[in-house]
Amino acid sequence: MKHFSRLVLGSVSVAILIVGSAVPASTHAQLESTGPAQSSVLSVAATQAVLHLGESVAIDSGSLRVLDPSRNQVDSGAPTT
Repeated sequence: MKHFSRLVLGSVSVAILIVGSAVPASTHAQLESTGPAQSSVLSVAATQAVLHLGESVAIDSGSLRVLDPSRNQVDSGAPTT
């Protein structure tokens, strides 16, 4: 019985160690910078918006939208990578 208790305690300790040390996976590319810069004020409308991401991504035509302050879509054309 004493041996069984040690086995159970050891197994539980190892399980807690494994679960406690797990690192969460990151599934999204990190936005590194934008052009025009965040919070910039332009005297004329920008002709393009550039996003610099930390890794390569696949973009379909419906995944990015540019909105004005009233939340109206103002972009035209398909995104390019």
